[in-house]
Amino acid sequence: MSLLDSVLVHNLARGPDGGGNWVGGLNGVRICLGHTRLAIIDLSEHARQPMQDPGCDWVMTYNGEIYNYIEIREELIDHGWSFQSQSDTEVLLKAWAQWGLDALSRLNGMFAFAVTHRTTGETWLVRDRFGVKPLLWGRLADGGLVFSSSVAAVAQAIGAPVDTAYCAHGLRYKAFEGPDAGAPFVGVRSVAPGGWLKLQLGPTAQGAAGGLQITEGRWYDLAQAVAARQASLAACSDDDLLAQCQALLQDAVKLRLRSDVPLAVSLSGGLDSSTVAALAARQVTDLHGFTYGSPQAVQSEGPVVGRFAQQVGITPHYIWPALDAAGLDALLERTLTCQEAPFPGLSVMAQNEVFRTVRQAGFKVLLGGQGGDEAFAGYRKFFVVAARHALRQRDADAALRLLYSLGLMLLH
Repeated sequence: MSLLDSVLVHNLARGPDGGGNWVGGLNGVRICLGHTRLAIIDLSEHARQPMQDPGCDWVMTYNGEIYNYIEIREELIDHGWSFQSQSDTEVLLKAWAQWGLDALSRLNGMFAFAVTHRTTGETWLVRDRFGVKPLLWGRLADGGLVFSSSVAAVAQAIGAPVDTAYCAHGLRYKAFEGPDAGAPFVGVRSVAPGGWLKLQLGPTAQGAAGGLQITEGRWYDLAQAVAARQASLAACSDDDLLAQCQALLQDAVKLRLRSDVPLAVSLSGGLDSSTVAALAARQVTDLHGFTYGSPQAVQSEGPVVGRFAQQVGITPHYIWPALDAAGLDALLERTLTCQEAPFPGLSVMAQNEVFRTVRQAGFKVLLGGQGGDEAFAGYRKFFVVAARHALRQRDADAALRLLYSLGLMLLH
């Protein structure tokens, strides 16, 4: 593949419900966008990707879901846009055409997308605030660039070996993904959470390899967002804060129930998934929940899930396979294939088995509470963090209460 054959090769992989390709070019340089579809919103062919629009020169492929797409759609209609589908993809494409980077702050969702201007060849790779959806890229030997939601696909395309330093760091700290642009293969980089990559085709310029100029930037800064939020909440009472928290939780779950395919919830018995499931059960009739455990296995979360499901009116499904050495080995291989990266613990394998069972049961969307225990300090380790903070603030009363609670936990 020569430089003039192809500079950009792209595929954002999602699922088995369809696929498509778009090929464009500029000054003898070919741009290829590919997509495999997992249909969630608007199952018709009108929502297929890569998506073009006769009203603008942009073409887009993306992975994710824009939960507030209905509200943004109405705003775009007020700006004179018309729509051929009911999909969030078309909303995202036209929002980009209308506002560019300023569209991103309007989005409530998880996303990784690529958008190319058909006339100028200008291409943007954009990732959501917290990097929920993956977006990887690497340079080809001939000077081209390949990007995908699959790290293995990029690694294979550029012939990248495993990055042993990345793996060693993850094994040491029990966490592989961080805020940087690392990946488990040498030469493969990820677009940073809340970041973007701009690719500009044109004559060879200073700092541009082979006529491809690459610029990186951030559209979202977590530290700034936290500081601004803290300032806005400083004058709120505890009752106000609780009311806002409840409203945000209810709205977050309500938006994520927007789906044109069957959905279910993940149950773990913890604070995170139980909160999501309880709120979803108020709005969905005959809601199904899936958990890795068994009501008869007291060492699992099955018993507490059973009691919770009965209380809120959810139909529970239990995944508790009796795995021998061969079965465990097969599960490990399946999980590694899906993850395309190392992982620090067995819980990832259990989740993979849950997801496989959910798909076999006919559900495409699974609401979960990942991150909720961190946001609401639901782990025991947060007692230590809170106690240390109280000691630093010289709050003796709070420090004693927290240390007492920590002592009770250790005793039990």
